Amino acid sequence: MKKRVVITGYSVINDMGKNRQQVEEGIFSGLSGVSMQDFEFGDGVTTGPYGVVSELNEVDPFFEKEGIPYDRCSQLALMAAADCVRESGLDIAKEDPFRMGVSIGTSLGGMRSGDEFHKQWISKGLAEADPSYLNQYPLHAVCDIVAKVHGFRGLKNIISTACSASGTSLGV
Repeated sequence: MKKRVVITGYSVINDMGKNRQQVEEGIFSGLSGVSMQDFEFGDGVTTGPYGVVSELNEVDPFFEKEGIPYDRCSQLALMAAADCVRESGLDIAKEDPFRMGVSIGTSLGGMRSGDEFHKQWISKGLAEADPSYLNQYPLHAVCDIVAKVHGFRGLKNIISTACSASGTSLGV
């Protein structure tokens, strides 16, 4: 039995922009989002060419409302999801929530939140580390957050295949 799937909106956030329009303008203008950046690791810093979503000042009210620490990956996903909902033109409050799902492509998901927990553990000890960071560490947490914010109760799909994740997510 074939089932119909409709993609009603998509978004892109990367080193070229914080929404589909900005990224498309950059691509079609021949720009590159890659620049020399400092990268902190272990006990040092190195400089090299890579892309960064810069000037990310947004903090979705979800984090404070739910009493959970801010997570950059989830913030990016919430921004993209808001674009998708807007682009769809649907009044999602009138749609069946069990027929609306989320498919997200990511390389590392909430790894920064997991890293923050481990930094606290090492510097303050396990008893003082904030375990709520671990709730955002599993890859699926990003999908769970987007689905919760928008009331989607259908399929939740997370793809983690490094640089190909977003393309694979669309294909799936």
